[in-house]
This record gives sequence, C-alpha cells and structure tokens, in this order.
Amino acid sequence: MKHTLLIKDWLYSFLFLLFPRCCVVCGRSLVKGEECICTLCNLNLPRTNYHLREDNPVERLFWGRIPLGHATSFFFYRKGSDFRQILHQLKYGGRKGIGAIMGRYMASELLASGFFQGIDVIIPVPLHKKKQQIRGYNQSEWIARGITAVTGIPVDTEMIVRRKNTETQTHKSVFERWENVDGICWCISRKTYSACGRCVDYRSHHCSLCCLSGRD
Repeated sequence: MKHTLLIKDWLYSFLFLLFPRCCVVCGRSLVKGEECICTLCNLNLPRTNYHLREDNPVERLFWGRIPLGHATSFFFYRKGSDFRQILHQLKYGGRKGIGAIMGRYMASELLASGFFQGIDVIIPVPLHKKKQQIRGYNQSEWIARGITAVTGIPVDTEMIVRRKNTETQTHKSVFERWENVDGICWCISRKTYSACGRCVDYRSHHCSLCCLSGRD
C-alpha cells in the first residue's frame, strides 16, 4: 500500500514538472489538494454572502419579474480585480473545468444555509447553438455540474432552448440587459420546473437563482 502511494506521489510530482498547475487568480503554483485557485486566493475571494441575507441586491433585481424564492451570487465582480480571471478564463479561455470546480465551491457554502431545499432540478441557462459551437461548451452547464456534484440535484439541459443569438451584455446597463434577454429562451417541457429571468416562460412556478459572480 505504501509502495502504491509513493508511486502516485512521484507520478503527481513528475506531471507537475511537465504541466505546472497555477492559480488562475495570482498565478502561483498550486499544491496537491488545491484546484483552480490557491488557498490564499480562496480565503481572499470577495464573497457576497448574499445567501445569508433576505431581500439581497440580487433578489431585488427580480422583484415583480418572476416568482423567485432565493437568489444569490457567489463573489463580487470588480473592475481591475485579479479575481475577474476566474470568469474570463471560464468564458473565453477554454477552461470549462473552472466552472465545475467553482460550482462545487459555491454549492458547498450554500448548502448549509438551506438554499437548495425544495429544489428539484438545476437548469443552466443555454447558449445559442452558434455561440456554443464557437466556445465549445456552455459555462453555465459546467457550473451546474459542479453544483450537482455537491447537492445531488439533477441537471436538465433540455428544459429550455435559446431561440436567438444576442450580443454581449458586458457594457450594458441593468435595464438594457433585461431588454437584451427578453424572450431569447423558450421552455419546451410542461414539467413543473422553472428557470431564471424574463428569458424563460416560467408560468408562475417557484424558482431559485444562483450565479457565480455579480457586480459590487
């Protein structure tokens, strides 16, 4: 048994020399047991802790729009912050695995608060087919996979489809973002599930919303 463990440790060290794993935020080398971000950056991650606050800013964005039970974002997105690299590498750097890892981190912290209580299914917001072909994957689906790994709640990627391809929302105001996504998705199932935002024909079902990052 000890011999097997020594071989595994040696192999890990050898692979690390050939393919060094670095923190996506600060660039430091990751040690065994660390994923995506180092321990120091994980401790310094600008968490919102919105899941511990009723009527938090994310929930307010949806007041009067959908019958929302809970809403939160995991950490703040701040201009100039190195933590932006988490999202940039996930969306544009081809590193889809970051989504699953951060999804697990987020779900682990939300779980104790009862955030997922009563949730039947996780529905990642879909990309348009053209955009997904270019990117190669849907980052929301990979975040959802990470959440599922912790909660055991199934993911449904066929519940809704994206009907039109929209322009980037990076430089849009809150109102412009709502207008940009209005009617872009369509619910193709009669099951009693719902997804988030005006983009879904929710038909008065209950839903909870969580996203990886939100603006401060």
